Amino acid sequence: MARTRAFDEEEVLQKAIDLFWEKGYHGTSMDDLVKTMGINRASLYNTFSNKRSLYERALQTYRQTNQELVIKLLRNAEPTVETLQLFFQAAIGGAEKGSCNDPGCFIINSTTELANLDVEIQDLVRSSTKKLVEALTDFLKRMQEAGNLSPDRDCEGLANLIFATFSGLRINRMMDVPFESNQAAVATLLTQLR
Repeated sequence: MARTRAFDEEEVLQKAIDLFWEKGYHGTSMDDLVKTMGINRASLYNTFSNKRSLYERALQTYRQTNQELVIKLLRNAEPTVETLQLFFQAAIGGAEKGSCNDPGCFIINSTTELANLDVEIQDLVRSSTKKLVEALTDFLKRMQEAGNLSPDRDCEGLANLIFATFSGLRINRMMDVPFESNQAAVATLLTQLR
């Protein structure tokens, strides 16, 4: 007779996400995972196979939940520059926030840590980027249809610029780049869309 799990898989997975997000793949040991997740090694291996598989599952879960929120915002919000301002606000936070202790974006962190070393992580990040750029492109096309963006603007090119800026701002925030500098970068980009 098969034993039932004595833990909630989604709950322990969220603990792993939080730990990987904070410490990165290489900075997280199996001991850290066992302690943080509150399960023994055998349960971890039986459920998630190994640290690498657990990391990939954590990244996929993060992407499904967090990225879907951003895409939903872009699909449902008014097609205005002000909506893009809200999008960027998530990257720069508030004046009182942001520090080297800020965990940043888990997907961007994974890109900088592992994308050049791990083809599967690179594919997952590339897929995530493509999905977000497509949502931004669609949003910009809706802005054009609403008369809020010049019809001669290249929506896909702008979407890639917005994504690159967003990613850079998340990294800036982790590196303690002053809030005012990040805010000025956003203001300059948004001025190009008015």
